[in-house]
Amino acid sequence: MMQIPITSDPIEIRRIGEQIFNENRDRYDERWMSGIRETLAEHMKNATKEEMEDVFYRSIYNYWMYGNNTSEEFYFDFANKTHEQKSEYMTHRMRYIYMDHLNPKESRHFLANKWEAYQLMKDFYRRDAVQVKDEKDFEDFCKFVSKHSEFVVKPIGLGKGKGVHKMSAEGETPEVLFDKLLKEVKENSQKTTLWGATALILEEIIEQDPEIAVLHPDSVNSIRLVTVKVGDKVHIWYPRIDIGRGGSFLINAAMGGIMALVDPETGIIKGKGIPEEGDSFEYHPDTGVKIEGFQIPKWNELIEMANHLMKNVVPDLCYVGWDMALSKDGWCIVEGNWAGEFVGDQLGVGHGLRREFEELIGWKPEQTYWWEE
Repeated sequence: MMQIPITSDPIEIRRIGEQIFNENRDRYDERWMSGIRETLAEHMKNATKEEMEDVFYRSIYNYWMYGNNTSEEFYFDFANKTHEQKSEYMTHRMRYIYMDHLNPKESRHFLANKWEAYQLMKDFYRRDAVQVKDEKDFEDFCKFVSKHSEFVVKPIGLGKGKGVHKMSAEGETPEVLFDKLLKEVKENSQKTTLWGATALILEEIIEQDPEIAVLHPDSVNSIRLVTVKVGDKVHIWYPRIDIGRGGSFLINAAMGGIMALVDPETGIIKGKGIPEEGDSFEYHPDTGVKIEGFQIPKWNELIEMANHLMKNVVPDLCYVGWDMALSKDGWCIVEGNWAGEFVGDQLGVGHGLRREFEELIGWKPEQTYWWEE
């Protein structure tokens, strides 16, 4: 890869991006290109071919210069940011540089595999789960569906809520239902190479506490609680709440949900609700509940749980992005991420947080570009 000239000129950015693309066409195989095209189409529904091509080449420059993926090109409004502003963002690729420093590679598998994470922290999930990987899992699957006629299906290896859905066992024989799930496993394995995507996790549906369900009762409104351990102290990094919208079961902002930052000391939502696109919300558009100022119930119990997890359950990891839900039985883990993204927090504050994060952990990378290691 060439040394990339620094510029904030959009015309020059496009020219350099096109040059990088032409010199590295072998890297841009069909799977990579289809992912970029899909993201551009999602964010540029009414754009002309020329406009989309312009953003494509500028995104190539930004990717190799700053490490942002195509979605972050839009989330962080890089088209209107200077070099200095873009350099402050914790981007998709840059975050792995910090994760390599904070989380030993030999300890990441505890959270990288959803099934392994469940087995390690079953007491903190507070619900039943089973893995569907191949025919050998049929007996355990039958035991699970005999107790839970409706459940959540989560693919291993697909992020951002992709492939997550509810499934009902009513009206289907176990054999037919199991064959459908095995077909999903095969289809998912063709979409990504991330941890193989070779299995599904079926989970009992979380019955959330009524106090937090008032925000949007059709979704499990969860807290993204990022924990950063420095020495013996666990820091809470820009927590947020993810809230469903429009009757959707999923809460991911990229799928229509709303997010809002939460005060780490008090558990009070301290900003308006922010969707992926469009205006922010003072009140939830479906339930009418005021978002800013809403008190997250049992906040201190959540912080105590996060401290315990970091110090006693995954002590070798210094950074985890926990998704937590308040069930009728108390706080429970939705999932843990050893390399959780920094999109929500930076969207919430409106600027990059790289310098602040480096000050917190007392370290910063030496290389100029993310791809130099």
